[in-house]
Amino acid sequence: MTQMLLLITGLTILLFFIGNMVGDISGMTNLKSYLLVFGGTLMCGFMAFPIKTFRELLKGLHQVFRYDDKDNKTLVYEIETLAHVRWLYGIQELEREGKRASNHFLRKGIEFVVDDYQRDEIDEIMDRDFDIYLSGKASQINMLNTLARLAPAIGFVGTIIGLISVLNHMQNPEEIGKGMSLALLTTLYGSLLSHFLFVPLAKKLSEYTRTEFIQLSII
Repeated sequence: MTQMLLLITGLTILLFFIGNMVGDISGMTNLKSYLLVFGGTLMCGFMAFPIKTFRELLKGLHQVFRYDDKDNKTLVYEIETLAHVRWLYGIQELEREGKRASNHFLRKGIEFVVDDYQRDEIDEIMDRDFDIYLSGKASQINMLNTLARLAPAIGFVGTIIGLISVLNHMQNPEEIGKGMSLALLTTLYGSLLSHFLFVPLAKKLSEYTRTEFIQLSII
């Protein structure tokens, strides 16, 4: 909740300063230019990555913004509590308590213990799942970084298209200024999408993954 409030506040301040600099902010809005840049970036992204990765990215970002930052000491305490439950009350009570564990990876490990897997087997399975999970996160971060590189390029392509349109209407001078403004908007949108959306999201997901790496290593 706090993250969303900070995000909304930041966007409000950004729009306020842009409005003061430009004057009439409506001159910086053009739906066609925006759709060209955003749609073109997503289209190239769909060509570069499988649809499954996009779905996982949306789920991952949803988790990031709902993430409750817990201290690693809290996780260690939870694991210690589950260990005490195992030794004091037995497997059945551990199974009940394990289902309420805060981390899905920890819940899975408890299931292996309850099912009487050997320690070496648990280590091997958990290590493999650990690598697969982090590999998926790395693909999601790579996708966001790729979209961040694509957005300015698509914006520049839109600018070239706009300039071609301007040159085709040189006989109408009053349309030249308007056409140049619209042509440059695509470059602006590409830069904004890259540096104010995709790059921050990639960094946020990267930091979240780093935190998860530590927690999964503890587990």
